[in-house]
Amino acid sequence: MTKIIAYMPAFLRQKLEKHSGLSKIIENFGWLFIDKILVMMVGMVVMIWMANYLGEANYGKYNYGRAFLEFFVVIATLGFDSLIVRDMVKMPEMRGRLMGTSFGLRLVGGVLMLLTSYLVIVLLRPEDTLMHVIIVVFASAYLFKALDVIDLWFQAEVQSKYAVWARNGAFLLITGVKIYLIMSKAPLLAFVAAEVVMDALIVLGLWLMYRYTGESLRSWKFDWSLGKRLLREGAPLSLSTIMIVIYMKVDQVMIGEMIADNDKSVGIYSMAAKFSEIFYFIPMILGSSFFPALIKSKELGDKVYHDRFQSFFDLNSGIAMLISLPASLLAPVVFFWLFKGKYAGADAMFAIHIWGSIFVFLGVARNRYLINEGLLKESFWFTIAGAVVNVGLNLWLIPKYQGYGAALATLASYMVSGYLTSFMLPRLHRIAWMQTKSLLIPFTFWKYLKKNHEL
Repeated sequence: MTKIIAYMPAFLRQKLEKHSGLSKIIENFGWLFIDKILVMMVGMVVMIWMANYLGEANYGKYNYGRAFLEFFVVIATLGFDSLIVRDMVKMPEMRGRLMGTSFGLRLVGGVLMLLTSYLVIVLLRPEDTLMHVIIVVFASAYLFKALDVIDLWFQAEVQSKYAVWARNGAFLLITGVKIYLIMSKAPLLAFVAAEVVMDALIVLGLWLMYRYTGESLRSWKFDWSLGKRLLREGAPLSLSTIMIVIYMKVDQVMIGEMIADNDKSVGIYSMAAKFSEIFYFIPMILGSSFFPALIKSKELGDKVYHDRFQSFFDLNSGIAMLISLPASLLAPVVFFWLFKGKYAGADAMFAIHIWGSIFVFLGVARNRYLINEGLLKESFWFTIAGAVVNVGLNLWLIPKYQGYGAALATLASYMVSGYLTSFMLPRLHRIAWMQTKSLLIPFTFWKYLKKNHEL
């Protein structure tokens, strides 16, 4: 048995011993979960410390810069990560060309992203020199993050523990640096630079782990014909990613541009959003761990395929609900204890924002189905719907209710994009009802346990 499963209760171990494929998935999920939990717990402590040190205004600048840059990340990443993983699972003989081609495209995209983001921020805030520098420093990380494609190889191999080691090593090192910066009363730009150094160390660690497993960059080959196919097939995903960024990050940018006390207001709202978004890693790692098995399950017949996707939806929805209810109830106590009067109003914004996680979880799970079925254009239109709802509601609600309005707009847009749009197309009505069934999991949980579903 694998190491993580060895620590499970005996009755679970006995069941998993009968399903070696599921054991491998659980092991991979466990490594990813340990990675994110470590990052979340330690990162949260340092984030709170840093936020208290910087204050609402400087913390607002820091997060405005991060949110602004998200609108340009798709230029560097190109949005086709899931396609690369899918093709490496289905066509292992093409892995060298897939890795080399995606690396080359990302490298060019990183240069374009740096130039574009700088030009736009200069046009938007011509007098804000500090923000210009923040954007350039953050964007420079994507020049070397092209090597992040190594992580996709680990995902396809269901060997994410190596990526965990690389990311955790860099994270712990830079966390120590951030603590030193706080204690030495360093300026804002020092914290921005620390983030970029961490990204560089992560890439170095991924490369070392890649070599440790016996692989080499020499096997990578750039294939322009393959690159054109990836760009063409991934275009809907790239555009979808832009729309996702709009409805997930436009609120912070709009607050920064629509409210007079912009940096402080962004700081308060971004604190609420960050506390809510720390849980978004869960559907990502669930998808990374289960996606290869879900792909293969289609070969077992339509019923098995959809039963396993129903279990996947149920799992995502159930976890999201277990997070949202206690988090929203405890928000006032937790925020008061952590910030002692600073970031006033962030607790109520968080209590609204956190319920959107249910639809984020369901939307990420549905996206795996759309990718496997080749329904990439549908995914794009669904995210456009969410983006339009978010921007429209933000224009109406932010002037009236500031951060509270932005939180409401975000919740509504997540519901539209991740769930209600499933009812728009007849071919997705089955998925719509599967998602609806998963939303009823609190009332059907005990029946669900008796059925003993397996992914």
